[in-house]
Amino acid sequence: MTHLNDDEILSLASVTADGMPYTDDERKQMEHLKTCEECYDRFYAALALTDTVSNIGLLSSVKQEVTAEEKVKSKILAIVGVIVDKVSTGIDSVLQQLDQATAAISFMPAMSLATRGASDEQSNTSKLEDVNDEKTYISFDSGSGQLFVQINTREIGDENISVTVKYSNGDTREIPMERSGALLMGSMDNLVEGEFKVVVAAAD
Repeated sequence: MTHLNDDEILSLASVTADGMPYTDDERKQMEHLKTCEECYDRFYAALALTDTVSNIGLLSSVKQEVTAEEKVKSKILAIVGVIVDKVSTGIDSVLQQLDQATAAISFMPAMSLATRGASDEQSNTSKLEDVNDEKTYISFDSGSGQLFVQINTREIGDENISVTVKYSNGDTREIPMERSGALLMGSMDNLVEGEFKVVVAAAD
Protein backbone atom coordinates (compact mmCIF):
# COMPACT_ATOMS: atom_id res chain seq x y z
CA MET A 1 0.00 0.00 0.00
CA THR A 2 1.23 3.50 -0.84
CA HIS A 3 1.30 6.26 1.77
CA LEU A 4 -2.08 7.37 3.10
CA ASN A 5 -3.20 10.80 1.92
CA ASP A 6 -4.29 13.64 4.23
CA ASP A 7 -8.01 12.87 3.87
CA GLU A 8 -7.46 9.20 4.74
CA ILE A 9 -5.29 10.12 7.74
CA LEU A 10 -7.84 12.61 9.09
CA SER A 11 -10.78 10.27 8.49
CA LEU A 12 -8.98 7.43 10.25
CA ALA A 13 -8.07 9.69 13.19
CA SER A 14 -11.68 10.89 13.49
CA VAL A 15 -13.08 7.34 13.50
CA THR A 16 -10.47 6.25 16.06
CA ALA A 17 -11.13 9.24 18.36
CA ASP A 18 -14.90 8.61 18.20
CA GLY A 19 -14.49 4.90 18.98
CA MET A 20 -16.40 3.91 15.83
CA PRO A 21 -15.92 0.51 14.13
CA TYR A 22 -13.50 0.40 11.19
CA THR A 23 -14.56 -0.45 7.66
CA ASP A 24 -12.59 -3.08 5.72
CA ASP A 25 -10.56 -0.31 4.04
CA GLU A 26 -9.86 1.37 7.39
CA ARG A 27 -8.68 -1.92 8.88
CA LYS A 28 -6.23 -2.23 5.97
CA GLN A 29 -5.07 1.33 6.63
CA MET A 30 -4.49 0.52 10.31
CA GLU A 31 -2.41 -2.49 9.26
CA HIS A 32 -0.41 -0.18 7.01
CA LEU A 33 0.37 2.08 9.98
CA LYS A 34 2.12 -0.83 11.69
CA THR A 35 4.74 -0.97 8.94
CA CYS A 36 4.98 2.66 7.78
CA GLU A 37 6.65 5.03 10.25
CA GLU A 38 5.83 8.15 8.21
CA CYS A 39 2.09 7.44 8.06
CA TYR A 40 2.15 6.34 11.71
CA ASP A 41 3.62 9.70 12.81
CA ARG A 42 1.11 11.66 10.68
CA PHE A 43 -1.78 9.60 12.05
CA TYR A 44 -0.88 10.25 15.69
CA ALA A 45 -0.38 13.97 15.02
CA ALA A 46 -3.87 14.01 13.48
CA LEU A 47 -5.27 11.94 16.36
CA ALA A 48 -3.85 14.37 18.93
CA LEU A 49 -5.42 17.32 17.14
CA THR A 50 -8.71 15.48 16.69
CA ASP A 51 -8.75 14.72 20.43
CA THR A 52 -8.06 18.39 21.09
CA VAL A 53 -11.03 19.72 19.15
CA SER A 54 -13.23 16.99 20.61
CA ASN A 55 -12.28 17.80 24.20
CA ILE A 56 -12.44 21.59 24.25
CA GLY A 57 -14.69 22.35 21.31
CA LEU A 58 -12.17 23.77 18.84
CA LEU A 59 -13.99 22.54 15.77
CA SER A 60 -12.16 24.41 13.00
CA SER A 61 -9.02 24.07 10.89
CA VAL A 62 -8.04 20.55 11.94
CA LYS A 63 -6.79 19.60 8.49
CA GLN A 64 -4.90 22.85 8.09
CA GLU A 65 -3.18 22.38 11.46
CA VAL A 66 -2.11 18.83 10.61
CA THR A 67 -0.78 20.02 7.26
CA ALA A 68 1.10 22.87 8.94
CA GLU A 69 2.70 20.48 11.42
CA GLU A 70 3.70 18.23 8.53
CA LYS A 71 5.30 21.09 6.61
CA VAL A 72 7.55 22.15 9.45
CA LYS A 73 8.37 18.51 10.17
CA SER A 74 7.66 18.87 13.86
CA LYS A 75 6.50 16.34 16.39
CA ILE A 76 4.01 17.21 19.09
CA LEU A 77 5.37 16.76 22.60
CA ALA A 78 2.19 17.82 24.42
CA ILE A 79 -1.10 19.63 23.96
CA VAL A 80 -2.75 21.31 26.94
CA GLY A 81 -6.25 22.77 26.82
CA VAL A 82 -7.00 25.84 28.94
CA ILE A 83 -10.51 26.98 29.80
CA VAL A 84 -10.87 30.39 31.48
CA ASP A 85 -14.32 31.12 32.97
CA LYS A 86 -15.89 33.92 34.95
CA VAL A 87 -17.27 32.63 38.24
CA SER A 88 -19.00 34.29 41.18
CA THR A 89 -15.67 34.89 42.93
CA GLY A 90 -13.90 36.30 39.90
CA ILE A 91 -12.13 34.31 37.17
CA ASP A 92 -11.19 30.64 37.32
CA SER A 93 -9.18 28.44 34.97
CA VAL A 94 -8.80 24.74 34.22
CA LEU A 95 -5.77 23.12 32.57
CA GLN A 96 -5.98 19.63 31.06
CA GLN A 97 -3.58 17.61 28.96
CA LEU A 98 -5.43 16.51 25.84
CA ASP A 99 -3.15 13.89 24.25
CA GLN A 100 -1.95 12.05 27.33
CA ALA A 101 -1.71 8.67 25.60
CA THR A 102 0.72 9.69 22.86
CA ALA A 103 2.53 12.74 24.29
CA ALA A 104 6.26 12.74 25.00
CA ILE A 105 5.65 14.97 28.02
CA SER A 106 3.07 13.62 30.47
CA PHE A 107 1.55 16.33 32.64
CA MET A 108 -0.34 15.94 35.88
CA PRO A 109 -1.83 18.56 38.23
CA ALA A 110 0.79 19.94 40.61
CA MET A 111 0.59 19.29 44.32
CA SER A 112 -1.17 21.94 46.33
CA LEU A 113 0.73 25.18 45.82
CA ALA A 114 0.71 25.71 49.56
CA THR A 115 2.97 22.68 49.99
CA ARG A 116 5.54 24.43 47.78
CA GLY A 117 5.57 27.49 50.02
CA ALA A 118 3.25 29.62 47.88
CA SER A 119 1.38 32.48 49.49
CA ASP A 120 -2.39 32.93 49.50
CA GLU A 121 -2.01 35.52 46.76
CA GLN A 122 -0.96 32.74 44.38
CA SER A 123 -3.96 30.52 45.01
CA ASN A 124 -5.54 31.50 41.66
CA THR A 125 -2.76 29.73 39.73
CA SER A 126 -3.55 26.48 37.90
CA LYS A 127 -0.53 24.33 37.16
CA LEU A 128 0.39 21.10 35.38
CA GLU A 129 3.77 19.44 35.99
CA ASP A 130 5.60 16.72 34.10
CA VAL A 131 5.05 13.42 35.89
CA ASN A 132 8.79 12.71 35.95
CA ASP A 133 10.22 16.23 36.23
CA GLU A 134 8.65 19.10 38.18
CA LYS A 135 10.96 21.52 36.35
CA THR A 136 8.79 21.03 33.26
CA TYR A 137 5.41 22.66 33.78
CA ILE A 138 2.70 24.95 32.43
CA SER A 139 0.94 27.40 34.76
CA PHE A 140 -1.80 29.96 34.29
CA ASP A 141 -2.65 32.78 36.68
CA SER A 142 -6.34 33.55 36.20
CA GLY A 143 -5.97 36.74 38.22
CA SER A 144 -3.38 38.37 35.97
CA GLY A 145 -4.09 36.38 32.79
CA GLN A 146 -0.46 35.26 32.53
CA LEU A 147 0.53 31.91 31.02
CA PHE A 148 4.00 30.63 31.95
CA VAL A 149 5.78 27.65 30.37
CA GLN A 150 9.01 26.04 31.53
CA ILE A 151 10.57 22.99 29.86
CA ASN A 152 13.60 21.09 31.09
CA THR A 153 15.37 19.95 27.92
CA ARG A 154 17.83 17.72 29.76
CA GLU A 155 15.76 14.61 29.02
CA ILE A 156 14.30 15.80 25.72
CA GLY A 157 17.53 16.93 24.08
CA ASP A 158 18.51 20.13 22.29
CA GLU A 159 15.75 20.00 19.70
CA ASN A 160 14.23 23.23 18.41
CA ILE A 161 11.23 23.39 20.74
CA SER A 162 8.36 25.76 20.06
CA VAL A 163 5.36 26.63 22.24
CA THR A 164 2.28 28.00 20.50
CA VAL A 165 -1.02 29.28 21.87
CA LYS A 166 -3.93 28.48 19.54
CA TYR A 167 -7.25 30.22 20.16
CA SER A 168 -10.70 28.84 19.43
CA ASN A 169 -11.17 31.43 16.65
CA GLY A 170 -8.15 30.06 14.78
CA ASP A 171 -5.64 32.75 15.79
CA THR A 172 -2.20 31.57 16.91
CA ARG A 173 0.62 33.20 18.87
CA GLU A 174 4.05 31.71 19.48
CA ILE A 175 5.48 32.19 22.95
CA PRO A 176 9.09 33.48 22.84
CA MET A 177 11.21 30.99 24.77
CA GLU A 178 14.49 31.91 26.45
CA ARG A 179 17.13 29.41 27.52
CA SER A 180 18.78 29.29 30.92
CA GLY A 181 21.05 26.26 31.01
CA ALA A 182 18.86 23.24 30.29
CA LEU A 183 15.66 25.19 30.95
CA LEU A 184 13.49 26.88 28.35
CA MET A 185 11.15 29.53 29.77
CA GLY A 186 8.52 31.76 28.25
CA SER A 187 5.35 33.63 29.15
CA MET A 188 2.37 35.37 27.60
CA ASP A 189 0.19 38.03 29.26
CA ASN A 190 -3.37 39.27 29.03
CA LEU A 191 -5.05 35.95 28.19
CA VAL A 192 -8.73 36.52 28.85
CA GLU A 193 -11.90 34.47 29.28
CA GLY A 194 -12.38 31.71 26.72
CA GLU A 195 -10.71 28.54 25.48
CA PHE A 196 -7.30 27.99 23.94
CA LYS A 197 -4.71 25.28 23.68
CA VAL A 198 -0.98 25.26 24.30
CA VAL A 199 0.96 23.13 21.80
CA VAL A 200 4.54 22.10 22.63
CA ALA A 201 6.37 20.79 19.56
CA ALA A 202 9.91 19.94 18.52
CA ALA A 203 11.42 20.08 15.05
CA ASP A 204 12.69 16.72 13.80
